[in-house]
Amino acid sequence: MPEGSTSYRCPNCNRPIQEEDVFCSLECEKEWLTREASKSQTEGILFCPKCGDAELKMAIPGLITIWKCPKCGYRGSLAVKDGVMREKISEEYEKEREEPPGG
Repeated sequence: MPEGSTSYRCPNCNRPIQEEDVFCSLECEKEWLTREASKSQTEGILFCPKCGDAELKMAIPGLITIWKCPKCGYRGSLAVKDGVMREKISEEYEKEREEPPGG
């Protein structure tokens, strides 16, 4: 490998890949996405960072997963795992919803 070059590897199996590739094969991509989708079940509940709702859904799986909240419509890559932080977010969101517009 020439000096200064970077080796790129498949995030699923660690095989070498071309710079423009993300996975070495479609099978590796499917395995990785399936494993990532199940992580929220095995590693804890993820919460919406806008309203604190626990029904956060995976909208676009990938190396940077995009989450969607059915309660408030949030769509983004950030998800909250901390239950204490979730409570504070939820309280603030409910306060904001109760305030009249412009008040």
